[in-house]
Amino acid sequence: MAAMRTCSQVVFFSQQMEEALASAYAQLAALDQANQATYVALAGESRAIGKRVRAAYVSSISDAIEGCFSFHLEEQDYQTETTTAAPAGRQEALERASRLERTIARFYMDACAQSRTLMPDVSRAFAAAAKRRQNRLDALQSVRPEPGS
Repeated sequence: MAAMRTCSQVVFFSQQMEEALASAYAQLAALDQANQATYVALAGESRAIGKRVRAAYVSSISDAIEGCFSFHLEEQDYQTETTTAAPAGRQEALERASRLERTIARFYMDACAQSRTLMPDVSRAFAAAAKRRQNRLDALQSVRPEPGS
């Protein structure tokens, strides 16, 4: 686990988390055909959020700001399951996705707070990503139950 001190480190880590979540949704889509469209949409949105955060970074960062070491974040504080093993079932997959959503939301809120004064565009992108997480958690809560349950 590494300390994240620069904006590029934080943005790179956010993209890794978004990709992990997108993969979790892909697994969930394979397990739950009745709600497959919801999971595919959430996976796509995860990738889009990562792209928006990166775009905010690329459009606003400068070497001077990057050199300021604006962040004091630790990767281990936001570690998510790194297993690529398929979940045992739909419920396990839903729980995994919910944990990932909550962890990523906490990461974005912390990154937003630490970048607010030096990088307002990046901070706003982090805040928007965190806010979207609640809608995504609501979407997970609203998926149809498995047939027979």
